[in-house]
Amino acid sequence: MKDIDLNEDRWRQFIDVVAKLITEKGEARIVIEGSASKVPTKTYGSNENLSRQRMEDARKRLVEAIRARGLDADKLRLEAVNNLVQGPRYAGDYLNTDKYGKFQYVKLKVR
Repeated sequence: MKDIDLNEDRWRQFIDVVAKLITEKGEARIVIEGSASKVPTKTYGSNENLSRQRMEDARKRLVEAIRARGLDADKLRLEAVNNLVQGPRYAGDYLNTDKYGKFQYVKLKVR
């Protein structure tokens, strides 16, 4: 499973923004989108399950990061949680990461 790099600058900056909103406005509205390509997965049973797992893992990481800042994770308002399966039809070429990789992600947005 691809994971969020908790030491990456973009992740830390994102958590900074979320923490600031919670502190200043009392809440942070979050949108989470998990995506999987159409490359078959046996590990997760289906690509829908993989996409959902990516989304859920991101949600857990966000909650952990907010709690680590000493803030109340109940102040996170999940406005939308989407799990998608998208991209080109699988052609038996699972090593073609240029073709499928861009559809294997999780995105978090804050408002």
